[in-house]
Amino acid sequence: MIEYMKQHLSEPIGIPEVAESIGISSSLASQVFKQETGETIYNYLTQLRMDLATELLLRTDSRISHIAEMVGYQHENSFIRIFRKYKDITPGKYRDMMRIRMDSKVE
Repeated sequence: MIEYMKQHLSEPIGIPEVAESIGISSSLASQVFKQETGETIYNYLTQLRMDLATELLLRTDSRISHIAEMVGYQHENSFIRIFRKYKDITPGKYRDMMRIRMDSKVE
């Protein structure tokens, strides 16, 4: 399931698609995943997306809307709201803050 999530991060997938990828029901997939990882499928998938988004914000000059699409969000506002929930800062401000930190380390 984790491998499927990693391979399809840019797509708007959810629990049904993850479960279908291994041929079991959503409820069974959720139960097994939680037992094995201690995390829900949704939270794990969201964390993978936020990790990739963080990397893209630091390593590219892509627009926030494009990064949102690259990590599986169809709407920029949804992406910004969830990023803020995970990082306590908007993606744009995060990028600016981290670039300032990186610039000050270089000097």
